Amino acid sequence: MSSARIGGNASAGRIGTAGAPQPGAAAPAMPTSAVGTHPLPAIRYHSTWPRGWMAAAVPQRVREFHVQISKAQMALDFLEQLEQQLSALIQACRHQRKLPSDAGAARLRSALQAVQAGWAKRLPRTLESLDESLHWSPVQRARKQFTLAGWSWESLQAEHARDTELVGFCLLGQEGAQGAWQARWERAQGASRQALAHALAPLGMQLSGLEQPLLLSVEERWWPVVVQRFMVKGNGKRFPAGQWVSPRLVSSPQALRVDSWSAADAAAVQALAAELPAARERVLHAQAAVRAFQHDAGQSLDDVGARTTAVQAFAQAFAQAGQMPAYDWILAVVPAVRAVSRRRVARLLQSRGALA
Repeated sequence: MSSARIGGNASAGRIGTAGAPQPGAAAPAMPTSAVGTHPLPAIRYHSTWPRGWMAAAVPQRVREFHVQISKAQMALDFLEQLEQQLSALIQACRHQRKLPSDAGAARLRSALQAVQAGWAKRLPRTLESLDESLHWSPVQRARKQFTLAGWSWESLQAEHARDTELVGFCLLGQEGAQGAWQARWERAQGASRQALAHALAPLGMQLSGLEQPLLLSVEERWWPVVVQRFMVKGNGKRFPAGQWVSPRLVSSPQALRVDSWSAADAAAVQALAAELPAARERVLHAQAAVRAFQHDAGQSLDDVGARTTAVQAFAQAFAQAGQMPAYDWILAVVPAVRAVSRRRVARLLQSRGALA
């Protein structure tokens, strides 16, 4: 695994509880000992944006805007297909409950498998812009939220002046992914949160605000790495002293708990039927959020119709003038036109709205 930083969300748990020993990493002397894990599959975006001199002629803000529009369209396509699959599953579930049959059960299982398979492709199909809570962002990658068992904002406060416990964090095998936080009696709650956020930043983790329960977040694609490699060490109060341990992480629930859905028996079908309408409403709400972004993006575009008309009129007049038998005019213009680089032409066209 490379040394790239990672990110994720936090989960709640009891302070001091340690998970199962890390395979091949029991009480490491240094927090960067190697752990054998399979690399995460790369999620690639095959862009059709111009390359070479054409790409150099397009401002960075225009490229970012087009990437955001692409993310919105792909996320909307995914959500629309997911909504259709959920509707088919609701219909199959309703039919099986009213008229139970082997054919209906097979249809229900097929519809359920389609939803589960579609949900599993959420990250690549949305360019990592839609998280498991169905929150969509055009600029941030999907993040996973979790908590450390037993930790809360109150647990960060020192109980007395002698409570100066030093807590260390690390990700095994990730160079530079380590930090430390220390309890201080004179520190306010907001300052304690800021100090903890700085300590977790090298690990790619972020903290929620004080107005919410203590939650951590990390990019979803790095969540398996966090589960396997996240280690902590304390001084015996908040975490055990003397050795690195794997804390218990509690993952936040998904918007669609498709992994727990089942059609094995009548009770499972009844539970599924009760949960599907709310799941479909969440998908529709996410669709509305993406469509609102598309509408706002469309409103932000400048009206280039008038400028395009002026450019077309100039080009037509220029072409007509070039057709006249005026050798002196051609002799003066041709060398100047040929001397203009293609990059300059592309920039001129883009600045006048004629380059898409």
